[in-house]
Amino acid sequence: MEHRYCFPAELLRELLAGAGFELKKKKFFEYQPHCPALRLTARKKGSPAADFEAALRREIAVEGAAPFRDEYAASELEKLIKAALSPGIFKNDELAFELALYDPGLAGAFFRVKGGAKFIKAAAALAAANFTARMYGALAAQPLDASQHDAFEAALESGRRDLKEALAGRLPPAEKPCPQPLFSLEMTRRFSERTVCAGLKAYENAAFGEAADYFAQAVHLCRDNPYAWLYFARSFEARSEYNECAPAYEKALALFERSGLAGPEMVKNVKKELDNIRRRRCP
Repeated sequence: MEHRYCFPAELLRELLAGAGFELKKKKFFEYQPHCPALRLTARKKGSPAADFEAALRREIAVEGAAPFRDEYAASELEKLIKAALSPGIFKNDELAFELALYDPGLAGAFFRVKGGAKFIKAAAALAAANFTARMYGALAAQPLDASQHDAFEAALESGRRDLKEALAGRLPPAEKPCPQPLFSLEMTRRFSERTVCAGLKAYENAAFGEAADYFAQAVHLCRDNPYAWLYFARSFEARSEYNECAPAYEKALALFERSGLAGPEMVKNVKKELDNIRRRRCP
């Protein structure tokens, strides 16, 4: 059995409807075996909401702001677009500008279509200053004993203060470019997972100091990632830094037991590693 890529008809129908098109005809056929094709015939309907959505999506595409190479980021951007089009946000410019917390480029595109010179200017300045990197930095600065949800909300609150300052013409310091196209709770988890993967490569090459740096970054990105905590602990243990790694083992064990992300054998092994560390710890 094998899978072949095919664009979902239901998704395409939903996108057409959102952009103000009425589906008139649908046809399935195959150019060649195992290569299905879909042809939809649609007619544009006049609608201010649909016209705005179409213009917003066009603006995002023209500016190259759509993260097509990252399916998780693309999915998160779609959620943000739908939020931006909701009546509660669309009718409230101050609330709509908070889109910049997640993606300054989206906020800029929104106001270029809707209008609003001060918001356009502030969003452009935030994008130029790599504000998304600042949001990830605000998350990383939160206490490690906070839950991921609380740390994320605290980062958003910090970002809201920055947005108010930006609208007043006082921009935050410029940051280095961020490897992630947008900021969201889901992307913090994905970013953490990718950072763990980078750390594992260093760990396998016995570069334990480098690995520890990656795992430290991973736990600051997502405090609920048990594998980040586990390998953070192991990287310290590999350098015989037993006092530092015991709390990380304890955190990993608690997360594994609470989340159910590991089977009984994994939990048993982590408990054994923790017991060994406790015996080695300095008094």
